[in-house]
Amino acid sequence: MSTLTSIFNIETLQSILSIVFLSAIVLGFVELVIHYYYKKVRNKRERGMTVFSLFIAAVFVNLFGFVFVPLSIGFLAVNISPFALWELGGIGTVWGWTAGLVIYELSHWVVHMASHKVRLLWCMHAPHHAPEDMNIFVGHNLSVFEITYLPIFLGAVPALLGVDPIIIVAINVLDQIWNIVIHCSADMRFGFLRHFIITPNHHRVHHSKNLVYMDTNYTTLILLWDTILGTRVDIKEDEPPIYGITRDTNTGSYLNTHFGEFKELWKDLKTAPNIRAMMCYIFLPPGWSHDKSQMSTVKTQKIAAGLVKG
Repeated sequence: MSTLTSIFNIETLQSILSIVFLSAIVLGFVELVIHYYYKKVRNKRERGMTVFSLFIAAVFVNLFGFVFVPLSIGFLAVNISPFALWELGGIGTVWGWTAGLVIYELSHWVVHMASHKVRLLWCMHAPHHAPEDMNIFVGHNLSVFEITYLPIFLGAVPALLGVDPIIIVAINVLDQIWNIVIHCSADMRFGFLRHFIITPNHHRVHHSKNLVYMDTNYTTLILLWDTILGTRVDIKEDEPPIYGITRDTNTGSYLNTHFGEFKELWKDLKTAPNIRAMMCYIFLPPGWSHDKSQMSTVKTQKIAAGLVKG
């Protein structure tokens, strides 16, 4: 138990998290060099944008550390745990780790699904989906706004539901390591494990704008909740993923990639005939419109499947 305690403590895990982040940068550049060598870089400006995005996020977090430290997963988990609704077991119990992983992944599914289904959240999440290529740097192409609310769901919520703070941070470390794997461009299949864990192919499906793939595979570690909640879709051999978002995006521009969706939302808000319509534009799924001039992904998918009329 003493060995577990020495390895699994918040300070050690936070240090490991920093190492993982630096490793992602190094591996991202290694991947970039390999792609240049084999002439696989299809959009140099887009690659530059993802690297610049990573730089901006790092500067932003360091400049406003007084905001981001209290909003970090570890800080929230530790400070919310005294108010936990129940206790699920500590780091020395199998049940504590199992329940922790299941709850962490469910919370991740909820916030990720909401980031696709609530337009304001989609405005913050869309930059991550905008690139038209998949690589390690895409995994860290996050909006500075998105990193303010994700820790609430990945740190505070699991802690409130009784997950040990150390288990939460440890799973988050694993999540960040796996984030490198699932965004990597290498062809990794994982054999029979692909039936139980999120693989790069599952996440490529998630990043695709193919109608059949959109709004699927929300989890990042295991397939449990996507399978139970009906959002799991395996890659189809006859349907190669087409990455990006449906908005015509200049992925070489940081401003267009990271703020283009906010601009489109503002345009729609100006056309709203009343407060109710404005609230619907903000909180209903992307594609909702008061005059039926647009369609959400769900309705488009239903029309394509012949379940409803257009």
